[in-house]
Amino acid sequence: GGVKKKVRPAEHSGTVFVPLPDGTALLYKLVGTAGAPEAEGEAIAVSVQCKANHTEQIPVSNWLPKPQRFTVRIEPAPEGTTTLKGASYIDVPANAQRSYSLKFHTFVEGTTSARLTLTNEATGEYLFFDVAFTATGSPPLQTYELNTVVRQGKEIVIDLANPLTETVVMTAQCHIAERESEDAPWVRKAVNSDLVLQPTYELRASAETNCKVVFRPVLPTPAEQGSQMSLVTFSSTELGDFVYLLRLSASPAGAERSMQFKASIGGEDGQTVPVL
Repeated sequence: GGVKKKVRPAEHSGTVFVPLPDGTALLYKLVGTAGAPEAEGEAIAVSVQCKANHTEQIPVSNWLPKPQRFTVRIEPAPEGTTTLKGASYIDVPANAQRSYSLKFHTFVEGTTSARLTLTNEATGEYLFFDVAFTATGSPPLQTYELNTVVRQGKEIVIDLANPLTETVVMTAQCHIAERESEDAPWVRKAVNSDLVLQPTYELRASAETNCKVVFRPVLPTPAEQGSQMSLVTFSSTELGDFVYLLRLSASPAGAERSMQFKASIGGEDGQTVPVL
C-alpha cells in the first residue's frame, strides 16, 4: 500500500506539573495551534536570457534526525512556451541538506513566478520556496558576414527552429546597429533598406525552416567605415525574438558591359538597359 498520511489535530494540548518546596504544586494546561510555515528564506529572484537553459540549485534542509522524502509540486504551471520543471521528489538524509535542481527555459521576455512546495507525505509537514525568473532579450545568436558589389544581391539562409507542434508565423525587420564599446549591447538605429526581407516567414511545426535574407546595396560602403553592422530580428508572439548580427560591406561596381548601336544615317536603334 501507499504511505499513510498522519492526521494532525487542529489544536495541540498538554499539561505542565510544577512541584513547589512547601509540598504544594502547580498544574498548567497548555493549548496551542500551529499555523502554516513561512517561505524558506527570501524569494528567489533570477535574471536569465531568453532561449538559454538555466538551472537554479535550491537548498532543501531536513530538520529531523531521520531521512525524509519530499514530493515536489510547482504551481502555477507556466504558460505558452515557458517551461519550469524538476524531479517529482527529493530524498534528504537526517539533519542534512541537499540541492534541488529547478530547470527554467523560455523563448519570450517577461517574468515567470511560481511556488515550489516540498511535502513529507507521511507526516504532512512541508516547506516552500517562492521563485521568480525574469527573462531578458538574448544577444545575437550568430554573426554573418556579407560582402558584395553594389546592385548585386548576396543571399544568406538562416535556419529557424520551431519546437512547437503547430506552425508559427514570424515577421522580420532589419536595423542599422551601433554600440558604444565592445562590451556594450547593440542599439538599433534606422531601418536598413539594403536588406531584402520577406513580409512573413512561416516556420513548420517541430522542424527547422530556411529563411532567406538578401543583401542588395545601392551605394558602396565608405572606405573609412570598413563595414556596416546591422541586426535582423525575426519575431512572433509564441517564440519571441531571434536576433542575428550582420557585418555588411559593399564595394563599387565595375564598368557595365559595353553596348553597340547600329543605325543608318537618319535612322535610329534602341536597346533596353536594365537598371537595378
